[in-house]
Amino acid sequence: MHDRALEQAARDLDSRRRRAVHAATLAAGAGLVACATVFISLPLAAALGAGAVLEAVIAGTASNGRRELVARLALQPAAYALPEVAAYGTRVSEPPQRARLAAWLAEVVADSRMPHSLYLRDRVALVAQELETLARELASPRSIAPASAVACRRLLTHMTESPLYNPRVPQDDLHLTLRRIRAGIA
Repeated sequence: MHDRALEQAARDLDSRRRRAVHAATLAAGAGLVACATVFISLPLAAALGAGAVLEAVIAGTASNGRRELVARLALQPAAYALPEVAAYGTRVSEPPQRARLAAWLAEVVADSRMPHSLYLRDRVALVAQELETLARELASPRSIAPASAVACRRLLTHMTESPLYNPRVPQDDLHLTLRRIRAGIA
């Protein structure tokens, strides 16, 4: 990630934050006015209430999009110059979160052997040993790069992007992701 892309990412994060705050403010204002106008005009109060709900949905969508952008940026070490990305990466790489990721990786291996598992059984079987080793490394007091912890978290939580869940994602992506995660563990 070069300086121009980093600046653009910072502007995009700021724009999404402002959009979410603006929509939340409008939602709160419309909600308050709707409550005040209930005694004056019920149709007007209903319209304002509907507007408040719509603005709340917009605020939630903008906020969610911002969080997703931060999570995607956290895969790139250069993006840690942005305070939001650094805070997210630090949070994901803290021992309690790492312990959760380690337990989840062990669960992936165990659950993939069960019928009706969410995980792609054949892929998990191919890398079961690597997943178990990675789980032990995450649970250990070793140092881990925040980008590696974030990559592990995304592997487990983003079903449409993850080669553990989605058969349309090439199997080689699983090997690449595991290598990338392991590269960040000291």
